[in-house]
Amino acid sequence: MANGVFVIQELPGTSGRGAPFSGGVEEGARFDWTADTTPVDAATGGARACPNAPWSIGGELRTVKTWYPGAKRPSEQVLGPSLDDQTFEGKLDDRYNFSGFAVATKRRFEEMVARGNMVRVSYQTEAWEGIITKWSFPYRRSWQIEYSFTLSPHGKPEHQRLDRSPKTVRTPTQVVGQVSTTVDDTLAAHKLAPTAAMSGAVVDEAGTQLARLAVSKDVLGGLLDKVFGKAGLGRVTGDFGRLAAQVRDLRNISFELLQSLAELRSDVEVVTRTAMSVLNFEAWSRSLRFQSRILMGQSTKAAAELAERDEPSAERIYQPKAGESGYAISQKFYGTPHAWNVIADRNRLRYSTMLGSETLIIPQRGES
Repeated sequence: MANGVFVIQELPGTSGRGAPFSGGVEEGARFDWTADTTPVDAATGGARACPNAPWSIGGELRTVKTWYPGAKRPSEQVLGPSLDDQTFEGKLDDRYNFSGFAVATKRRFEEMVARGNMVRVSYQTEAWEGIITKWSFPYRRSWQIEYSFTLSPHGKPEHQRLDRSPKTVRTPTQVVGQVSTTVDDTLAAHKLAPTAAMSGAVVDEAGTQLARLAVSKDVLGGLLDKVFGKAGLGRVTGDFGRLAAQVRDLRNISFELLQSLAELRSDVEVVTRTAMSVLNFEAWSRSLRFQSRILMGQSTKAAAELAERDEPSAERIYQPKAGESGYAISQKFYGTPHAWNVIADRNRLRYSTMLGSETLIIPQRGES
């Protein structure tokens, strides 16, 4: 599957059972899985988790055929349709989300299906309600867990209108938050370094680059708080450019870190050579290289997103309140509620009632 978000929404109170299976996850659990490399919501993840095979939708018409004596053809009574079970398979991968995503999602999913509530599964134009009757998690490693589950459909499918509008632009807080989380994961990976068995120069060089990462991340967080912490009518889009420049600094540092790690070899860098010290060295160096690559990719994309919003035609930004109407925002800036589509198009919004987490670009009238 591709070009859409695969959604699993638990329908609370539909199992007929008493208390929830576990207190760890409340009823009403929701999973948003996409084929993209960026999750729908950075806080919950879901990137590259979309089922990797076509959605098999089918069934059969149940009938009873009776041959009467002397009849040239049988009499066949239609009893009604029988829907086939639907099976979905895919994988949960930390590399496209955050550290611990695969394990956390597996546990949430297990707790949800064990309650026995009905769920609503939807993708593009198709939406079905039913009960998940089987599930399994082929466990490869803690950061990459496959999944398979079977839905027993109840009732007729609901056909949704296919929304081909582009995704809503991520807010600066969401963009910076994902990058900052990856920096933290990179710093945590360095704690695996077997410093006692390695030459001091290797640890010091990596530590210097990581210290630069930590400082750059703090500067980025401070800039975000200063510029967008209380975003209002008077902000200019040059602030996006400053954020983009700081994110590019993170990208450059992660690239330099990768270069310094590229030539590391256990037979050269490990002074105290034992089986355990070599294994610990490999675990440290590979984990740090892995996190550095993820950081470089995320920061490159984040910088491009922020720079894209830094345009001269968009002279200001605005952070709306929760529940504020798009038409009221249009009235505030343009003197008419009928220009809301200009703001919606520029920010790629698919709704007109604000959530309160948006940071909107207000373009010049007539430009989108």
